[in-house]
Amino acid sequence: MSSDIVAEVANDQVILVEADPKPPHISSNTSTIVRNTVVRAKKDKKPKHKRTPWTYFQVLALGIILLFLILACVIIETISRLKFSEATWTEHTKDQKKHHIKIVDSVNAKNLGWTASYNRFASLASDEIFSSQHSMSDHNTLFLPRKSAKNELEDTEEHINYLLKKDVSIPESFDARLKWPLCWSIHQIFNQAGCGSCWSVSSAAVMSDRICIASNGTIQKQISVNDLTSCCTNCGGCEGTEWALSAFSYWKSTGIVSGGSFGSGEGCRPYTKPPTCGGPCSSKYYDKKETPSCTRTCQPLYGVKYEDDLSKASKVYWLRANSLLIQQVYTDVTSRINQLLQNKTVEIIQKDVLLHGPVLACFSIYEDLQHYKSGVYNILKTYLVNELYGHCVRLLGWGIDPQSQKKYWLMANSWGRDFGENGFFRMSFDEIPEEIVAGIP
Repeated sequence: MSSDIVAEVANDQVILVEADPKPPHISSNTSTIVRNTVVRAKKDKKPKHKRTPWTYFQVLALGIILLFLILACVIIETISRLKFSEATWTEHTKDQKKHHIKIVDSVNAKNLGWTASYNRFASLASDEIFSSQHSMSDHNTLFLPRKSAKNELEDTEEHINYLLKKDVSIPESFDARLKWPLCWSIHQIFNQAGCGSCWSVSSAAVMSDRICIASNGTIQKQISVNDLTSCCTNCGGCEGTEWALSAFSYWKSTGIVSGGSFGSGEGCRPYTKPPTCGGPCSSKYYDKKETPSCTRTCQPLYGVKYEDDLSKASKVYWLRANSLLIQQVYTDVTSRINQLLQNKTVEIIQKDVLLHGPVLACFSIYEDLQHYKSGVYNILKTYLVNELYGHCVRLLGWGIDPQSQKKYWLMANSWGRDFGENGFFRMSFDEIPEEIVAGIP
């Protein structure tokens, strides 16, 4: 008969025991004895001390280095925020608040089709210095060069003629956010903060939208407001612009890199103005000295060279050029565009938005818009409300309000999410912006 072999490991010691093939006789007078047991080691060996692997120290050192890097980034970001926090909000005086409350009460009492809510950041026209900053003598620095204007007029003629011939069914309502939902930039709302960069914020947003739309959603690039504001010397910087098309002309001739909102760390050159003064900030900050410096380098760790990150337009154009300044300086532009439009301004605007995406729209704003909460905005025509300054926004569509049955233009503002309808507002369809421009990537 074959024998069974039993093995046991005990403290690194192996003992083999041969089993008896014949079972033993078990006496009832004695305790149960099992002969075929495993003999255990009489003496236990002391456990060996294992050395700590070298990999452990490497991982620990790497963790410490990463911790210090994170702390360094937090410190740098904190210093940066402190450095760019000059623009602060000043609380309304008793008289100022009284004036704004009167505007709000008047809007809500007149049943104008929109509601107002007191905005503690609102400015008075009498407080604003922006309107007096620009005189006709300033236009030698804030202008669209004659050669550029000629080129853009050629683009405009070509594009308007194309739109006139294009057979497009214009719907009763249209919202670019619903038409191109996968384009991330279309849903975004920026805060221009303490800088008169509404023109730059809204232009960059239109460019970003159109890059995404033209690529069928494959390119989700956000154009840098900081790069456009600081490097386009003919545009105006933080003191605002006189020529809405100048931003698009710069996009075509020079190109603009990517960016992001303040503190986002996104893109080549993110925005450097913190929203510390509310929405909207007082235009006392809309000054040339507030303009960021033009640095043609990307932020550290972005991984792409400035020159390689530039995006350009193939053509740029006016859809409307009816501002007083254009009429005064470039009468040939205004007359030629009006001739081309053939009294079909609204139709041309709608066709362009349907085919290519949002456009830049600029017009004069009044004190009451700052208190807009919801509905279809139209100017409160009363002695209480005064003109503030020229303002540029992004026009995304149009529609009819289900409650008031009033037609409207859908706009995206640049005063942050706390303004209006989550940063957006609707303006009466009867109010056609003075200047409307756009471009094709």
